[in-house]
Amino acid sequence: MKKILLLLLGQLALFYVLYLAAYLMRPVPAVFGLLMWAVLPAAGAVSTFFTVARGVNPYSAWVLPPIAQILASVTATGGHAPALGHALVLCLFCVLGAAASDTRDKKYRRKKK
Repeated sequence: MKKILLLLLGQLALFYVLYLAAYLMRPVPAVFGLLMWAVLPAAGAVSTFFTVARGVNPYSAWVLPPIAQILASVTATGGHAPALGHALVLCLFCVLGAAASDTRDKKYRRKKK
C-alpha cells in the first residue's frame, strides 16, 4: 500500500512540475503548443503505462496527470482552468496507457498459468 501511494504521489508531483513548466512557456506559442498537444500527453501515457505495470489499479492511475494539469494551470494563470482540448487529449492518452498496460498484464498472467 505504501509503495502504491508513493508511486501515485510521485506521478502527481512529476506532472505538476512538467505542466507548470509548460504553462510558463506560454509566451512562446510554438513550444507551448508542442508541449501541450504532443509531448506531455505522450508522457502521460507512458507514465500511466508503467505505473499500472508496477501494480497500481488502472482506474486510479490515469486520473493524476489531469489533476496535476488542473493544479498547475490554476497556479500559473492565477485561477483559470486549462483549455478543454488540452485536458481531454491528456485524459485520452492516460486512459489508453492504463488500458494498454492492464491488457498486457492480463495477457502475460494468462500465459504463466
